[in-house]
Amino acid sequence: MHPGSAAATSGKTVLQLDAQDFYGGRWATLSIDDFLAALRPGQAAGATGLEVAGSTDPACIGESRAFLVDLAPRLVYGGGPMVDALLASGAHHYTEFKLLQGSYVLDSGDAPRLMSVPSTRAEVFASRDLSLADKRVLMRFLQRFSGLLPHEEGGEVGDPAPADTHDPVLATPFADFMTNAGLSRPDLRATIAHGALLLPDPALLSTGVALDRLALLQRSAGRYGAGSGALLCPMHGAGELAQAFCRSAAVGGAVQMLRSPIVALRLESAEGSRIGGGAATVSDSAGPKVGASRPVCTGIYLGTGDDRQEVAAGVVIGGVAEIASALRLGEQMADAAQSHPDGGAGGVVHGAGQPCGEVSDGTAGGAGQPCGDASSCPSSEPERPQAPTLLRCVAVLDAPALLPGQDRVGVCLPRPEGPVVWMLALGHTLCVCPENRTLVYLWTEAAAERGARSVLEPALQAVLRAASGTALFTAQGAAEGGGGGGVGAGPASLLSAVYYTEAPSGLRPDSVPSNVTACPDPGSEVAVDSCIASARQLFHRTFGEEARFPLDPDPPAPDAEDVASDEEALDALRTALRTVDGTEEAAKENPDLGDSGGAPPLDV
Repeated sequence: MHPGSAAATSGKTVLQLDAQDFYGGRWATLSIDDFLAALRPGQAAGATGLEVAGSTDPACIGESRAFLVDLAPRLVYGGGPMVDALLASGAHHYTEFKLLQGSYVLDSGDAPRLMSVPSTRAEVFASRDLSLADKRVLMRFLQRFSGLLPHEEGGEVGDPAPADTHDPVLATPFADFMTNAGLSRPDLRATIAHGALLLPDPALLSTGVALDRLALLQRSAGRYGAGSGALLCPMHGAGELAQAFCRSAAVGGAVQMLRSPIVALRLESAEGSRIGGGAATVSDSAGPKVGASRPVCTGIYLGTGDDRQEVAAGVVIGGVAEIASALRLGEQMADAAQSHPDGGAGGVVHGAGQPCGEVSDGTAGGAGQPCGDASSCPSSEPERPQAPTLLRCVAVLDAPALLPGQDRVGVCLPRPEGPVVWMLALGHTLCVCPENRTLVYLWTEAAAERGARSVLEPALQAVLRAASGTALFTAQGAAEGGGGGGVGAGPASLLSAVYYTEAPSGLRPDSVPSNVTACPDPGSEVAVDSCIASARQLFHRTFGEEARFPLDPDPPAPDAEDVASDEEALDALRTALRTVDGTEEAAKENPDLGDSGGAPPLDV
């Protein structure tokens, strides 16, 4: 998740820069006031279309600082690669977790209800939301699906076959596999694909990908006690993960600087001469043209005007938007420097947030003044693939829990007309909100023209109606109504904010310098574990495939037979030493043995 921690752990000299005054960037956790400020255009979250309903008055919802709101809410698999990375880097010393108490799928029938998601065969048997026939169907499916997984000695789940396997079953779409295995009903398929495996669209993913997720689920379920779930909730917000990796990087020698955005990159050609205007980046859809060379970044610029500082850099890793902006300005600075060979005022950057980077030549109305029109700018931003839009919603409820006795709940809401909506409801036991409040997140991938509120507000209200029909709220309604079968009001939303963010997209490798890498922004995944695979790929791309990724777990300890053989070797060595010592004593007592009487003593 954090490439700086991996680089620092492997002995690299690391400087971590953040444009904000808090850690984590777009993975940060903030108070409500700071969260809403970060959602405004041009701020940390990279959000657009913000709409706020309700009141932020502390008298209504509570103090802003009593809430810890995630820009990118995430869960962690208890037996997944994120836990391994936390342990390998030492970042686990700075994090705390609690188990997710329940996982549900919304059955949006005539009477919406929340159906619990079983993650093991024992939970299938114990479920009260499934009929006996449904239990038999799910058991047969799980038995067949789990049979594709290799099992090691002792019953432990092994790693699945590689993704490039030629097994035709693993290459089929997972939606087809579920149908062929007997899961013909949409609600049962949603329970497995969305609820248990947290897959967004089984029709677009292969059975092999789903099998990887099943192996992760089985390694995580029950790891922290019999009957415990597979998912963990970070205490104090998911932003604590990013902050923990920053701290572990600092232990490894990394330096962290806040309020220090990278203004521009200093670029040179592969031959060592200063370049500009992107002239050394010649590419088309098939890749770099013959004879073209990618530029090299030899440093970064911090600050503007007279406060500008230049820092030498061998490798630069950053966010997509930040790298694109800094690269564009770096090319413009090089162009301006070429037009001012006398070393005048050319190439002075006034700020990344101004039109076209605003490269100024220091004269009023000069050629370096802002043109105000990005289309006429001589250099263009590196090409970025088109990505879908993430619709997000954050709400504050007036109840201590979404469901009776469960203030850490995950819900998926399948939609026939679009991608699934994910929901997390987190309460005060995670120290993210006051005791009488619940923090709710909803998000999905969709086209921006659908409107975030038109998609997510009905989803939130459907979950609230389903929660109002649970036993606790029904009993409350009966008590308030003086008996009968009344239904309580249940939780209600006091404040909601809906907005858009751009789904993760990268920069084409041939459109950036060879030693510059862009990290994708947070996507729609529910669990954060996929970030470790991205960090590993980025690490090897930057430092070479032969370099060991330092956040991977250590190799397994030797088995009992190896330990026993080592003990036998030590006993043999002790015997040999005693023999040598005895021979030396005999040589002292009988000088006639000479130099051939024994071997020199060993220093152990």
